[in-house]
Amino acid sequence: MRYYIYANLTHKSLVADYKIYCLMPSRPTGSSSMLPFSAFALKAVSMCVFVIANLLAAFCDFGVGAGLALALTLLYSNFVIHVPTELFLWFGVLGLIAGVSPDIDIIPRVAGVCLRPILVRLFPQWKRLQKLEDRIHEHHSSFTHTPWKFISTVTCITSVVAASLFTSFGHIVWLIIIIPIVCIIYHYKHDEKPIGYDTLYWGLGTPPKVHSQSPHYEDWMDTNWIKPSLMSLIEVAVGTIGFAIALKLSGYGAYAFVPGLVAFLALFLNGFLSSVFEIRFRKTNTVSPPTRT
Repeated sequence: MRYYIYANLTHKSLVADYKIYCLMPSRPTGSSSMLPFSAFALKAVSMCVFVIANLLAAFCDFGVGAGLALALTLLYSNFVIHVPTELFLWFGVLGLIAGVSPDIDIIPRVAGVCLRPILVRLFPQWKRLQKLEDRIHEHHSSFTHTPWKFISTVTCITSVVAASLFTSFGHIVWLIIIIPIVCIIYHYKHDEKPIGYDTLYWGLGTPPKVHSQSPHYEDWMDTNWIKPSLMSLIEVAVGTIGFAIALKLSGYGAYAFVPGLVAFLALFLNGFLSSVFEIRFRKTNTVSPPTRT
């Protein structure tokens, strides 16, 4: 006896009336009706898979960002000016944040996807919620994924911070500018093909509207992050190495592989949940029920 549960999680239906059905184990002969089954629980499972998949997709950026930051700090300390050991951890945190910072635009979208069913119930009169569309698959077209704009903005902000701290820390503060630039450039190259699924616009001016539309985000998530894949395993491994380097250099070597262990467990948990509940991200708004054999 097996339950087949389908989750139609598209960029529109996920924030609108996404449908989660269960093919009941016993039904009248010839009947093909799909009946709702524990809708709240199934939606909760689907949202967990959705959030975990997005966090795992960012794990490599977190880890490599932190690792790059600590490697740069070590080189700077050896060849330019000594950096106190107690500052290594803070520069690692800076790199971790910078490594994933271009994806900051996806946070409100993910939160909106998860919270919309609750908000619609609490505020049914809020018409804007009824028209809300999830544009996660387009987030590479945003301001934070236009390299010259975002890098310039971040450099201006970090320059102001570095100038304000110069009297206290001297030339060490240049790392506050260097680390984000390097980590953000890494992030962009990671997003691009053949590693990522997109091609970013590196020129000046307004990027063409078509530069970041293929393939769809949902396909990429389906192929690589809903279940363990060669790509996801490699990326989590690279992120694990990045975190291990960062923790080792910052004096927390005993915990070097803890982030990687947690990420691998989360990856296989997602694979288990998506297999049991037949969860997929779709870019079409219709789902055909599976044939029960």
